[in-house]
Amino acid sequence: MNYHPHIIRQNEPCWYELGWLNGQLIWRVHKDFWNNFSADLDKSPFIQFFQKQFGELADWRSDYNKDWGFGGFFQFQGIENDFYVYAVDPPVIKTVLDKTCEKCNGSGEDSVIFGNKCMECSGGGKEQEIKWYDATRVSANHTILTSLLFLLEQVTSCDKPQLLTVQTATESGMHGGSLSGRYSMKMVEYLADLSKDLARNQNIPLPVMVKAMEKAYDKMWGLRSYDKYSIWANIAYKGGWVNVSCPGDACNLHPANGDSITPGEGYEFSCHNVDTALQQFTLLASLGALHDGIRRGLSMVGEDFLMT
Repeated sequence: MNYHPHIIRQNEPCWYELGWLNGQLIWRVHKDFWNNFSADLDKSPFIQFFQKQFGELADWRSDYNKDWGFGGFFQFQGIENDFYVYAVDPPVIKTVLDKTCEKCNGSGEDSVIFGNKCMECSGGGKEQEIKWYDATRVSANHTILTSLLFLLEQVTSCDKPQLLTVQTATESGMHGGSLSGRYSMKMVEYLADLSKDLARNQNIPLPVMVKAMEKAYDKMWGLRSYDKYSIWANIAYKGGWVNVSCPGDACNLHPANGDSITPGEGYEFSCHNVDTALQQFTLLASLGALHDGIRRGLSMVGEDFLMT
C-alpha cells in the first residue's frame, strides 16, 4: 500500500483523527474534507466491490451527516471543533449460549487430553455461536473510509498536525483483515523523547494501548478468552520504535523498515499475520488510544497520558 509520505518528513494540517473513547473506536474527519468531497459514494467502485464480494453486506448508507456505511456502523455523534465525529462499536463475534457444550458435556475439558480446555467451548462448558457478519461489515466500512481519506486527501484549516494515517484491507480468507499506515514526524518525535534515556534492549510499556485492546477483544470474542501475554505494546529504545501485539499467530504491528528508522522522521508501520476482522479492530483500538494519548500529551506538557 502507498501512503502520503510527507507526514513522515514534515507537519501537515490534520484532516482526520483516529481515537478510542469509552469502549468505542472514534473517527474524527475535518469539515474541510467533507466540504470538498464531491464523489458519489453510491456509485463508488469501493461500494460495488464489497457488495459483489460480500453480497450479504447490503444496507449501504451514504449520508455522512447521519449514521453511515454498511449497516450504519459509523454512528454520527455530531460536529465538534470542526470535526465530524463517528463512533464505532466493537462488533460482537462470539456469543456464549445458555446451552451445555455437547463435546465436553459441560466439563470444559478436553475428553482426550486431561487438563486441556475443550476446543469447542474454550473451557466454559457452554456452546458458542460465532458470527462474522457484523465484523466483516465494520472492516469493509473502515476500508472504504481509510481509502477515501487516502485517495481524496484535502488540505484543511486545522491548526493541529496529522499524527498518523491508517489504511485497512477487507478480504475473505487469510490476511483478510490487514492494516498499515504511517506515524508522523511529530508523533515519532514525541515517542522518541519518551524513550531517549533507554539503554539498548530496553523498552517502555504502553498500558493505554493494552487496555484498549483488552476492552475491544473482550467485547468481540469474550471476556479474557486469550493468554494475557498475547496482548502487549511498547516503545523500543530505537528512537520511537513502536511494537504492538494482539492474540493470534505472531499477530502484530511493527515498523515496516525492518531494523531501522531514520532519526528526526516519522515512519511507515505494517502488520504481520493480521488475518481477521477481530484482530484488525483490536489493533485499530490500540492505535486510537495511542493517537489520543499523544494528542493530549502534546497539548498538556508535563503529563504523560501514554503510561496510564
